[in-house]
Amino acid sequence: MCEGRVPHHHEPLREISGASPPETSGEPPRETPGATPRGAQLRETSGETGEARLGAAGEARLGETREARLGATSGPSPRPSRRETVERNLWASPALFVLAAWALFLAGDLASTDRLADLAWISYAVGWLPALVMLGRSLIRRANPGYGAVFSFGILVLMGTLFLGNHA
Repeated sequence: MCEGRVPHHHEPLREISGASPPETSGEPPRETPGATPRGAQLRETSGETGEARLGAAGEARLGETREARLGATSGPSPRPSRRETVERNLWASPALFVLAAWALFLAGDLASTDRLADLAWISYAVGWLPALVMLGRSLIRRANPGYGAVFSFGILVLMGTLFLGNHA
């Protein structure tokens, strides 16, 4: 194998450091840290074209950092940014206002008072604010609002219809 050439999958990997050839004394060779173990063969992994993995001797991808391996997963990133977290919470916040309105409507029905029903309608109306603000922000940025908008407006319309039918 010449220096500077990448070995094919059927050629074993060897360090090209000018060291003497391996001993044939019968003892197993000592492993050099960072060197590919003897007998490891490169093979393609299923579903990942062009990427090589070590054979049965190890599972680390060659030349990739831990972050690159994590970024290659199909799931969400390990930790969303602060901006993404705030956006997700704002899209989900109408559910809390709807929950508060439902509790106030329930308490108002049990106490037979209209004052709690009025507070429930106020709580429901305030639940529209974060959803509308996030929708406006998405329109200004020309970004797709995504599933957060579907959830926010879906729960507001559904529960508003139920509240209106039961408490109008």
